[in-house]
Amino acid sequence: MDVLYQCSDKYAPYCGISVTSLFENNKNAENINVFILDDCISEINKSKFKLLEEKYKRNICFISTEPIVEKLKQLGIPSYRGSYTTYLKMFAEEYIPDYVERLLYIDSDTIVNGNLEELFAINMFDKPLAMAYDSLVTSYKETVGIKNESAYYNAGVILFNISNWKKQLRSNQIVNHTTNKRAHYAAADQDLINVVIGKDILPISAKYNFEPAYQMFSIDKYLKVFNNPVFYTEEQLIEAKKDVRIYHFFRVMGEFPWHKNNLHPFNDVFDKYLHISPWYDYEKALSNSPMIFKCEKVAYKVLPEGLFIRLFRLSHELFMRKSNKLSLSSKTSKIM
Repeated sequence: MDVLYQCSDKYAPYCGISVTSLFENNKNAENINVFILDDCISEINKSKFKLLEEKYKRNICFISTEPIVEKLKQLGIPSYRGSYTTYLKMFAEEYIPDYVERLLYIDSDTIVNGNLEELFAINMFDKPLAMAYDSLVTSYKETVGIKNESAYYNAGVILFNISNWKKQLRSNQIVNHTTNKRAHYAAADQDLINVVIGKDILPISAKYNFEPAYQMFSIDKYLKVFNNPVFYTEEQLIEAKKDVRIYHFFRVMGEFPWHKNNLHPFNDVFDKYLHISPWYDYEKALSNSPMIFKCEKVAYKVLPEGLFIRLFRLSHELFMRKSNKLSLSSKTSKIM
């Protein structure tokens, strides 16, 4: 089992907590090799990863990102919020050992909640990637040139078929697109993957990328409001909820589970693995989120669920459209 993470020193504790959950819930796996694309991770945090390696008798390999970043700069790919970290996974194949056939990329803001061997064993046919549908994107995808009746995937969990990825020259396709068509996107790497490779992605169950919306809202009400034409059925989401393998806790109302006094639906599952990780003494701080998120947090507490979901969708769509306009002028939203 070969797993890829990418993170800076700021995100190292969250990455480490995710790795803790990966090891804890895959003890029966014969081998687990974790590759971490190292964007200036401190020696203090690396020593804590070493503790994980020794405790679970697994392998953790840090890969310097300097040559990848230099390559991205030479290719003219723009940074995102002053960093290249988000793009690294798309150009990591040259730095991964040749024996790796399947590589599972997992965002640092995740918790692995079950065995992943079944995912590694799926038939990918000639597809370079396998991904789960994104829970929130609806009309936004048309602003980046994706048809409404086409799928849009979330880049928080990606299963790479390395052989297909290399053989089909997918990294080159991404570079050609950023060079000749468009380089800046609101959702950066996620938009690029969907725009350039979207038609050749194999969809996987939501249980491998279980997003906050599925926990926050009644699934039937959520599906009626978001009404995405290419998405999971109610039955598929209910089944995924019974057997979540990977929780993906991206920002909810301006907060992550590592923020103090958050209302994130996955706070408890994050805390469970925080407390058994080498980062057990991590102190949560307030999020300092913009006023719009503070208002959204109040609305979540007081409004009926159906009304809040509609406001939640409207807020998200307006935010993404504004972010898209900024990206077209080579700018990045400060609150993405």
